[in-house]
Amino acid sequence: MPPLLLSPRQLLLAELNGTLSQWEHGHDHPVIGPTTARDLLAHWAGLRRLAGDPLGDERGARLDQLVHSAVMELAERMLPLGAGFAAAWRHRAEELSITWDSARLEDHDDIAWSAQLLFEDLDRLQLAIWTLGELLPVVSPMRPVLEQFATQTAEAERFLIERPDLFIDRVAEFAEALSATRPNLEEECPELWATLLKHRRIEEEQESVETGLAPLQLFAAAARFQCALGCVVTAGEPNVAHAADVEYAQAAGAGNGDAILHRLATDNPAACRGDYRRLWARFLACCHEGTTPAADCLRLFLEATAAAGAELSGDWKERVQRVQGLCQQRDWEDHYEGTGVFLLEPRRLHTEGDLVRWLHELQESSHPS
Repeated sequence: MPPLLLSPRQLLLAELNGTLSQWEHGHDHPVIGPTTARDLLAHWAGLRRLAGDPLGDERGARLDQLVHSAVMELAERMLPLGAGFAAAWRHRAEELSITWDSARLEDHDDIAWSAQLLFEDLDRLQLAIWTLGELLPVVSPMRPVLEQFATQTAEAERFLIERPDLFIDRVAEFAEALSATRPNLEEECPELWATLLKHRRIEEEQESVETGLAPLQLFAAAARFQCALGCVVTAGEPNVAHAADVEYAQAAGAGNGDAILHRLATDNPAACRGDYRRLWARFLACCHEGTTPAADCLRLFLEATAAAGAELSGDWKERVQRVQGLCQQRDWEDHYEGTGVFLLEPRRLHTEGDLVRWLHELQESSHPS
């Protein structure tokens, strides 16, 4: 895993801009609303889990004001996420385990992305539950619902504790989070501290890597090694570029526009996390092709542009505004398939050829030769 460029606090605050905007524009959306409510509540707890000022900066102050003033609305919007959470989460974890068993090294990014989403869904729901436990009135009718949510997340966490190897690829990030924890958190706030037990369990699992690797640990270790080298290590083919980049380069070299669109629309967006240009290319390709990573690309694009801040030019600020506007639209994905995607891009595009050339330019601008 590459070194973390931002601290856990900086990462959280960078994501917060996009989450606040999503709530402002899409809190009534049936899909975006519940997860955004959860994330706002989780961010509030996450800042208090870390050392330093729990408000952080102006963004943290805005979050604090929103959570205190709209806690009941946030709780009600989050309700759909709790029903059957444990069973659905365990099903995804078991599917991930099966995928590990048959995986190849070039599958690493996709598997790591699935594991990241799985872990974050559990961690954020646990943090949101803690926030509501702190802020809801003692006699609130939501209290029994919170207890049900806590039971659901505890059941999911038991499976995680049994299979920490599924998440071992993120151990560097977990170690960073643990080292940034607020001093005396266990004594002062044991319930919030308990949300870090799963991080510690995965970190403990990593300690056994040097003394007998389990198959999944070996796979993760090999994948981290290949990432450090910037290449995929395969039998008989040392120093081969990542399979997705090879396929993209082959399609671009052959001038195959359909293949370029397909490659970008099906590639794992986590592979270019933090690179808003490449994420925008993938987002446009996903919208054009109607593939499911579009929502993940949207979220990661907002995170990356929020982290870039003042670096963004006027055109990129315009793209951010257009993406934020999508949160106001129900079933927005249906409106931008095919040439409908041209409406999302400030640059004038008239044909699919124009789109392909622009996507290739974005891809190459982030990876100069």
